[in-house]
Amino acid sequence: MHIAGFLIMQGVALPCFLLWIRPWLGAQASWVEGRKRGWPILMMFICWVWFQGFALLALGLWMEDRAEGWYHAAMAAGLATVVIGVPMGLLGMLLWWPRFLLPGWIRERLAAGDPVRTAVPIPQVRDQMRRRANRRAIERITFPEGETRLPITFPVGMARWLVSTLMMAVGSVLLWGVLFGIPPHWFAEDTSPMLQVIRTLSIVGAPLSVFLVFHYGRGVLFPQHLKLTESGLSTRGWSISWDELEGTHVKGDESSHKGQLFLHVVPEALEREGSGARWFSGRPVGTGGMKPAGNVIGIQPGTKDAPARMEKIIQEHATRADAPPKGHSRP
Repeated sequence: MHIAGFLIMQGVALPCFLLWIRPWLGAQASWVEGRKRGWPILMMFICWVWFQGFALLALGLWMEDRAEGWYHAAMAAGLATVVIGVPMGLLGMLLWWPRFLLPGWIRERLAAGDPVRTAVPIPQVRDQMRRRANRRAIERITFPEGETRLPITFPVGMARWLVSTLMMAVGSVLLWGVLFGIPPHWFAEDTSPMLQVIRTLSIVGAPLSVFLVFHYGRGVLFPQHLKLTESGLSTRGWSISWDELEGTHVKGDESSHKGQLFLHVVPEALEREGSGARWFSGRPVGTGGMKPAGNVIGIQPGTKDAPARMEKIIQEHATRADAPPKGHSRP
């Protein structure tokens, strides 16, 4: 039973670690989202140290009668991880991490006078930025003057979708295993209260995980790279002309891959292309599969180019095509 607890806890801890470490290293701009103090990312940090600590405790209990020396080491490591890591994460959520614990790209912005309340360095300090994470954040929103001749393709970052698919697949296997008690010998003894809670949550989580695996897996197998040509905009699922475009807006962080670009189109275009445009409509639960609400077409999230950059280029070419977007808005 202890080894089953270790594997389950480790299976939860690893995705939390990946969701924390990438923003911490500056690979994602989500550190400053939420309450502008990075609390969503610190939640992932707390999740990681919590489950990692209990995974080590479970491993230590399993070793108790097998290797006494390793038993004490695992128990000490597990307790230290929880006792030190969780309060550190809570301190960061409520106040701010001590500066020496902050990643270098945040320290550079603070030293330049940037309060780090936005995903991109403020304009006054951009010329002082030298670290790769900050330069990359600035490049994501830079409008490439003189580089926008048609045709243009905005590719989807496939690595992000592949990693998400693998994480969802692992999570789905764990949830279904807990729900049905597979393998049986892991659940032969009396289960712990935490495992009972996880089992109850799996009633909803397991079916939802299958849908998410399908959603992300489809995004990997059939990516909808956005193409701009003289005739209009298109992906493998749909195609519209420039005069069918009425406006644009970005949902989420417009300077990172977490934002999603939406195109406002005429009703005739959505009626014609609705079946191919439903996969990234945001419905249901922020994913896709249902017909878009309103006359909008969602671009597949996770593009290599920032949504703000894509939006500016689309506006430029819509104007050149004598079909300027009429309903541009930013919710």
